[in-house]
Amino acid sequence: MTNQTRSASGVWAIVVADDHGLDSSAALCGGNRLTPLQYCTLGANRTLFQEALQRAGRIAPAAQILVTTQDAYRAYWEPALWFIRPEHRFVSSNPGTSWLTTAAAILSIAYRAPDSIVNLLPGGCFVSHESILGEAIERAIALLPLIPEAVVTLGMLDADGGIDEDYLVPRKGEPNFLQPLLGIARRPVPWIAQYLRSQGALVASRITCSYARTLAAHIALVWPGLASKLLEPIVARAENSGDRDMAMTWRIPDRLPKALLRSRQWYPPVLPQRALRVRACGWSGLRSPRAVARLSPLLVPQIQESDTAQCSVA
Repeated sequence: MTNQTRSASGVWAIVVADDHGLDSSAALCGGNRLTPLQYCTLGANRTLFQEALQRAGRIAPAAQILVTTQDAYRAYWEPALWFIRPEHRFVSSNPGTSWLTTAAAILSIAYRAPDSIVNLLPGGCFVSHESILGEAIERAIALLPLIPEAVVTLGMLDADGGIDEDYLVPRKGEPNFLQPLLGIARRPVPWIAQYLRSQGALVASRITCSYARTLAAHIALVWPGLASKLLEPIVARAENSGDRDMAMTWRIPDRLPKALLRSRQWYPPVLPQRALRVRACGWSGLRSPRAVARLSPLLVPQIQESDTAQCSVA
């Protein structure tokens, strides 16, 4: 790989569609089987996963879109990825390892284009006002050079709050459109969530914008030794162009501490960042049965010819 290729800049997007696994908490039934939530449609429209791909396509060229998926649900996602290069598909063979495929995708970008901007986009969420969300992502990209932490996430602020969502906890003081963050409250009970909102907390969207080099350095710091192990097949593939017709498949490395399977290291204070306040987006991360139930009349399972796919969803 040439130095010119490795130093290429631009905007990249990673659609994270394999974060339903060990912590799955909701399910939709499609006939006699379970259908992954992100592969359900809103009425006759595209699936939530396809909406996420469209969202990625509005901020990055198709050649710079990466996707993380689970091999068990190939019948659902493979037809939608006809325009995504095989080497840009990071497929996990174990549930609950989204952090592993996401880290590998980030390192893949950082190896080729360390100065580029990377956007992490959840593969299964509901948005009622797509134009507002799109403008917010573009604004985060534009403001990134001005952020000392070099990491921006979108914090949602809607009239009815979030149902069973994670909340970004800001520092005390006057609300700012770029809010410094102290940490995250994970799916607090309703009365605590209401209190947090009164104190300026924002619903965590899991949309993150940063530089490839910043996220790669964070991975190397949080998971010492793992970054180099993840980079080995990426470097080998870059040096052997004959392997570029196959997707990257990731398995849990041997002797990996089980605690890492549930680690969530993309939030503050582990990853210092600021939240861009987004109002009236109509966001729902659909992280629980109650959140799904609110939209269930609109959600229609995607029909597949194969009867082998079964799963639960987050």
